Amino acid sequence: MIDKKRLLIDCSFISTTNLNTGIQRVVRKVIENIYTICQNSDYEPYEVVLQNNTIKHISMDQNNKVINENISTTKDDIILLLDSTWHLDTWGSIERAKANGTKVIAVIYDIIPISHPEFCDKNLVKLFKSWFDQAIDYVDGFITISYTVQKQLEDYLQKSYPKEVTQKRFDFFHLGADFNYKKFDIHTSDVKKDLVSLYDKNKNIYLIVCTVEPRKNHKYLLDV
Repeated sequence: MIDKKRLLIDCSFISTTNLNTGIQRVVRKVIENIYTICQNSDYEPYEVVLQNNTIKHISMDQNNKVINENISTTKDDIILLLDSTWHLDTWGSIERAKANGTKVIAVIYDIIPISHPEFCDKNLVKLFKSWFDQAIDYVDGFITISYTVQKQLEDYLQKSYPKEVTQKRFDFFHLGADFNYKKFDIHTSDVKKDLVSLYDKNKNIYLIVCTVEPRKNHKYLLDV
């Protein structure tokens, strides 16, 4: 039996947090399904943490238990930068992997901190641009979550890194939905009286489900 190649899925940030919004939800759902998908491929998935110039194999099912402290990669391996790590120092680990011929693929969810910096925290804008300054040297291909984001990313990279971008590959995929992620059986008696009263007294109530940050543009919704 031929040994499978390794798909090393970056969990550097999600392994440190219980957040389950946006990118964190995507990472968790991909990991939840990737093992079944890879059964029909040449790759075996590994959950990894890129830290201190090393690649650690962990198991999120076992409370992030470290299985291997220092994975040595080969030219047959692929590192999938699926997590949100632009605020982390992961490039030392990636540089070592690239020296072994390992391919690196980055998933890009949007480039809003670059295309619309006025809607983002200034520190995030700085970190995001810095991430691309380094990614352009190490990432072999970019996968986005829509065709629109792919075109936006290509345009940005062509303008900012015209020489380097010619060697990159681009693709996109569609995000799924996990409407059955949690099922609740809530009876009226379980709802707090203050909340029931709020809806009884006010007819114009609007619910916004998202993180509270400038790019969500709550001011516009409130003005409306």
